[in-house]
Amino acid sequence: MFDMTTSASVEALALAASILASGAALFVIALHMVRTDVDPLTDGVSAYAITPFGYLYRIQVVATGVATLTLTLALLAGGLASGIGVVSLALFAASRILIARYPTDPRGTTHFSRSGRAHVLLAAITFVTMAVAAPSISGALTTTRSGRARRIFSRALGGQRRSLPSERSPQERRRPPDVPSAWWSVGRMSRCWRGSC
Repeated sequence: MFDMTTSASVEALALAASILASGAALFVIALHMVRTDVDPLTDGVSAYAITPFGYLYRIQVVATGVATLTLTLALLAGGLASGIGVVSLALFAASRILIARYPTDPRGTTHFSRSGRAHVLLAAITFVTMAVAAPSISGALTTTRSGRARRIFSRALGGQRRSLPSERSPQERRRPPDVPSAWWSVGRMSRCWRGSC
């Protein structure tokens, strides 16, 4: 059951996760604004780790990892998700935190260093675990019985304030109300891609 104490804890954890994730996003923006030889159009964000501004990259990945760990704890505290979704989120968090220790190799390297190999492995874990966790967690949040919990996590994951039916346009009324907007948009794009929009 979702009592007031649990609700307050979950809300505090979700808010902390949102603040940490926003801070990580600000560090990514800062990385793109500093002058380095990294080309954001061709190089991965990991390339910033081997520049004089590598500390910004390390702060960003640790903040992302801690934000994800906090979100995982909030989901567990609220009883909102379990199984593969939570395990994937925890692995994602660990990979983000650990990747700060293992910078990538410079562009053009033909033989990976030990650090570079660890970086590639951790990056692969990051991408796979997020691809597994996102639909699992999103599905768990849309089927939960607690409307308050759904709204908390919907906001934390990028959803929007739920308006009254009379305030919504016909297009918005067709949209599932508490699904985070990014996932709804991806689903809509994939349906259009298949020609069924």
